[in-house]
Amino acid sequence: MTISTINPTSVSSSAVTTSSPLSNLSVESKETNEQRTLESSDGFSGVSSFAMAMHLSELSLSSTTTQFTYRSDNSLAIQARSQTNLKTRTEEYRFDITLSAESMGLTKEDFIDPTKPMTIKLMYSQSQLQISQKLTIQQVKTLRTPEEIMQDLVTALRDVFRDSGNKSVSYVLDSEAIEALAKSDPKIAELFYHLVTIMAMINLMKKQGEGSNDYTIYLSGKGKPYLDIQQETEGELTSQTYEFNITVEPPAAVKTAEPLAQSENAELPANKQT
Repeated sequence: MTISTINPTSVSSSAVTTSSPLSNLSVESKETNEQRTLESSDGFSGVSSFAMAMHLSELSLSSTTTQFTYRSDNSLAIQARSQTNLKTRTEEYRFDITLSAESMGLTKEDFIDPTKPMTIKLMYSQSQLQISQKLTIQQVKTLRTPEEIMQDLVTALRDVFRDSGNKSVSYVLDSEAIEALAKSDPKIAELFYHLVTIMAMINLMKKQGEGSNDYTIYLSGKGKPYLDIQQETEGELTSQTYEFNITVEPPAAVKTAEPLAQSENAELPANKQT
């Protein structure tokens, strides 16, 4: 008795083909504006007027790129996916404040020109950038299609039929092959049943007590694994700008001095006539 093992195999090659990147880009923006004005009657001691303006803008950008690499038999070798999410937020604040010299404890000597207000401008800005990146690489196992498994079985039976002598044949399925065939459509299941029936008939025709060749067909459902590469990049940029425009009015005595002087000069001609 001769025992033969048939292991259907597929010829593979190291040649690979890389597909063009598939990209998807989405952009979303949002803006907000707000203004507020308060007069001195609103309860701010020493403040003639107070105005605030705010401008907020947000921009979100999301980009996804996927690329595939295939073997020479068109099976998937590498799947690479890169996702980038970027967010920017800009905050701009402007404050316009008008104060009296008295509230600041200033006199006319503190002014370059006592008849004109003092202007002070201050600006402060800051920004913060945060970036995080995550890379995941894993090997993904795959199942062969039911059609591929059935093709292996048909090829192996063809080799068995070439032996015209006394013989028997059996088959062995691994767990992956069982899983793949369990998901097959009714036509594949019917074909598999007919092939098993043919093998049973061959075994029934085997002559007992005589030399024979016993064949065992091993069918595997293990597909070729591929590498799954996932890269995620998250970035957030926040910037803030504060602008202060401070106006200090000159002392009230200085502002009223000029009109008083003009009124006194207007009375002088009348005094000379008398």
